[in-house]
Amino acid sequence: MLLLGGTSAQAATRTVCSSGCDHLDIGAALAAANANDIIELQEDQVNEGQVAITIPLTLRGDDPVNRVIIDENINDMVKISGAEVTLQDLQITSRASGRCIKLESPGGIAHLDNVRVYNCDNGADGGGLRLHNNTSGTVTNSQFESNHSNVDGGHIDMDGISLVVTGSDFTDGTADGDGAAINVSRGTLEVHDSTFTNNAATFGAPSTTV
Repeated sequence: MLLLGGTSAQAATRTVCSSGCDHLDIGAALAAANANDIIELQEDQVNEGQVAITIPLTLRGDDPVNRVIIDENINDMVKISGAEVTLQDLQITSRASGRCIKLESPGGIAHLDNVRVYNCDNGADGGGLRLHNNTSGTVTNSQFESNHSNVDGGHIDMDGISLVVTGSDFTDGTADGDGAAINVSRGTLEVHDSTFTNNAATFGAPSTTV
């Protein structure tokens, strides 16, 4: 598990790649990060272990088409708690079983901006993303593809405070319980200018366009 901490300082941009950057991997960048820093991936990151973020920052790619966080054996690959975090211009996927993103209490807030979340497969709620307890988030100009939950919420399970989705696409999500694409068990959901295609669940609407 990669734990993130730090003290208040002027925000910095920390680059990550195998040669010529500030840090060799996300873990090293997180260990050095302070509040409001930007961590910029300049290469794909494979088998990093869990990325646990507990202070406000931005994690982004320098190339949204090619910058991917991949792990084969981790559930909740990106875990956010107690901080407001932006994920931007990234792809996040799993090569085996595991949820890709989880927001935990107290007070985790995530903003997904131009993020592709795909092939995440979770044995619990929310294949791609779960908002849990006192958490909230926004999903903007993003894509959720081919995610699966063994319980509720093929792509997203909403069990927090609020989620606002704008200009995003949800395709080929599956859930063995409720909510082919997005399941709401608690909190409020707003969806604007987004599409839902070929999602299927044992219960709940399989496909919706808003």
